[in-house]
Amino acid sequence: MNVNTLSLKRLRNPFRSLFVQFYLGAVLATVVASILIVAIYHRLDNAGYKIASAETTTAWVDEYHRITTGWHLLLIEALTEHPPADWPDQVSRLQRQFPFAVDLRTRDQLQSMNLPPFVFERLATGKHAAWSRSAVPLNGGEIIELFSPLPDSDLVVVQRLEVELPGDTLTMVWQIAIILLVFGLVIFALTYPLYRHVRRLAAAAAAFGAGDLQARANVPNVRPIGHLANSFNTMAERIQRMTQERQATLQAISHELRTPIARLHFALEMAQQTDNAADLPRQLGDMSGDLEELDQLVDELLAYSRLHRDAPPLEMERFDLTAVVDELVRQVAPLAPSIDLRLQSRRPVICIGSPRHIRRAVSNIIRNAQRYAHTAVEIRLAVAPEHFTVTVDDDGCGIPATDRERVFEAFARLDSSRNRSTGGYGLGLAIVQRVMHAHGGEAVVNDSPLGGARLILSWPQPRS
Repeated sequence: MNVNTLSLKRLRNPFRSLFVQFYLGAVLATVVASILIVAIYHRLDNAGYKIASAETTTAWVDEYHRITTGWHLLLIEALTEHPPADWPDQVSRLQRQFPFAVDLRTRDQLQSMNLPPFVFERLATGKHAAWSRSAVPLNGGEIIELFSPLPDSDLVVVQRLEVELPGDTLTMVWQIAIILLVFGLVIFALTYPLYRHVRRLAAAAAAFGAGDLQARANVPNVRPIGHLANSFNTMAERIQRMTQERQATLQAISHELRTPIARLHFALEMAQQTDNAADLPRQLGDMSGDLEELDQLVDELLAYSRLHRDAPPLEMERFDLTAVVDELVRQVAPLAPSIDLRLQSRRPVICIGSPRHIRRAVSNIIRNAQRYAHTAVEIRLAVAPEHFTVTVDDDGCGIPATDRERVFEAFARLDSSRNRSTGGYGLGLAIVQRVMHAHGGEAVVNDSPLGGARLILSWPQPRS
């Protein structure tokens, strides 16, 4: 599925767009927050949390009392001019003159109105009281209740004024539309660069998946996408490197296998065509040697492939490095009788590592030194506070400085000869380097005091 197909699907279903999802989510969050604010506002207002007592009377309540004093006096005078029995009729007459509710209530009836304590305190002393509560918080409306106690009576005149700020519905719609438009522009400005980088990353991933192993993502400055692009590029480089190594290994393997297999075919044909029974043992011996060569090649290939960079960590343990190397010297010395192979010190050296892999690496560099030495090979072991080292010197022709890194590449042979007695398969030192990397160390080549090459294996001591 390419990027164009993804774009068509996104057009058919716009709700899958990052911008649309982000925008709708932000608008929904704003609406929910507004509803919660209104609900909490009403709850607090109805619970009487605006003013808790006469001691906490706020400035706006005092202001209501000040501006309504004259109105209370006029109302009381208008009613007290008539006998108490006529007060209900007078209130009804006043109700027709004013656009707000005017009512007579007893003090007991006021108890059910959920009024703050200071209202009852003022009424008990014969003073008028005022109380305000929000009606429509979103547009600033409120309800003002005025309480005027009648002298020598349990009755209180209650006036209820509903005040709403003048507003135009169309204006409010335009205001909301402008807010949503600005909100959308801000979200678009924030999400579009993110969408653009994600789309580029998707295009790079699609190209890489289609076989373009050199496809890489541009790394933007946007931190989350930048980290993702870096991770993708790192993964792509590792896959490309592993693919190239695998292709090179397969090509080298096919080349290495061709010679012994061709010799086997030739020996079989000769054995089938020979009439001399005395030649059969020699021909069978040649075929056995070719099979042994194939077996050695397969063994080295398996050892090399199992030590790749992403292989599981090796199992480390403490062991006597001197004992391992001393045993190796006794085993490989007969393979080159003309070479004086010496372990300089047999003092125990306790190290930490994988005994089997360290043994393989040391064996490979000793055999390499035997192959190129003229007369002598010396081995030294050392342990330092931070690392272990194995040093092998020979008095051969040495390794040129320009080739000292290439000798650790798989199937690399510096000599032009294809003779296995000198050239080998080109995997021995590559295995050595992989063993050292698996231990967190390295293998290097220097000049030897004996005149040839010095190979040094070094790996760190694990921190406790």
